Amino acid sequence: MNVLLKTIFSMKVSANIAFSVFLLAYTMVMFTGCAKYQTVSKVKKKDMLIELNASPLNLSLLERDQFKVTISATNHGASIADPELHLAELYVNDIPSKPWSLAIGNGKREAKWTALPSGETISMTWATLGEALFPEPGEYILILKHKSTTLPPIKVQILTK
Repeated sequence: MNVLLKTIFSMKVSANIAFSVFLLAYTMVMFTGCAKYQTVSKVKKKDMLIELNASPLNLSLLERDQFKVTISATNHGASIADPELHLAELYVNDIPSKPWSLAIGNGKREAKWTALPSGETISMTWATLGEALFPEPGEYILILKHKSTTLPPIKVQILTK
């Protein structure tokens, strides 16, 4: 991304044109699956912001162990609230993920997992789900559903090499 910015802004054009070129290039990178950056999918429901973070987005079969997925909740309300993250369901290509359900529903959690103070964030990252979520090469669409809310999709591409 830094190379893209340096290239665009080194061109002898107006700032408006440079910004337009950057925006177009960035959009192409994000929507053609060429990005190897993390993506955050988030939605604010009432006073609770729920986020899903996936990284990296392009992997080979041999790199699936580098995949990390994080769920987080931020309480923007005035009082302590339960983000109910244990209810979050991850869909991979429209199929509920059993490995995700096991991960989110089990294990030791700090007290904030069920009683999140106002203005605070709780998160958890899993770095061992890549092989279970992505068994073979292809394009995978991750969608997090939390109660009656569906977060925007995140696209992950698994390449053979």
